[in-house]
Amino acid sequence: MEPKDFDEKKFRDRVIGILESGRPEWDIPHTLATVYWIKELMAGESGDELVLVCAAYLHDIGYSLVEFTNDWDGIHQAKSDHMAKGAVMAGELVKDLPLSQGQQKEIVRLVAIHDKLEILSTKNEILLFEADSLGQIDIERVKSTFKGKDREKFLDSFQKRRIPRFRTEAGKRFVVSLWLRAKENC
Repeated sequence: MEPKDFDEKKFRDRVIGILESGRPEWDIPHTLATVYWIKELMAGESGDELVLVCAAYLHDIGYSLVEFTNDWDGIHQAKSDHMAKGAVMAGELVKDLPLSQGQQKEIVRLVAIHDKLEILSTKNEILLFEADSLGQIDIERVKSTFKGKDREKFLDSFQKRRIPRFRTEAGKRFVVSLWLRAKENC
């Protein structure tokens, strides 16, 4: 990952400090899982890893500023708001990083649209979507906060809306194995 003066640990710690004011039992482990998966996907893909790692850290940061109930309906209703507020926060957080203006704008754009599944089409959009999705069902790294009917709604929606949108070969392999484990654990 370039440039060498990017201090990922410092950036990670800063983001986690913000996520603690949101849903720390979900946002922190999910974000760390998303970062893990973006790195795994990047092992076989081309692209700007620094942009994607930063976007993975920041993608759900907007939840720290959004009021919502922590159930399926509440989170679903907060999706648009968390992306808009997260993009503003991301813009502030990337200003001090050793990134070009183009890289900064790309990170903000990715945060602003990452859950608009119907419009995702660029390589970066697909990679962040896949890492975010894998981070949602990785039961080894993240424990679901959904219970009962909310968990069923999540799994049904994931299967219908997310799995068919995977495009990378690695992502398709990863989602199959993680999906099976997530379903078994339900």
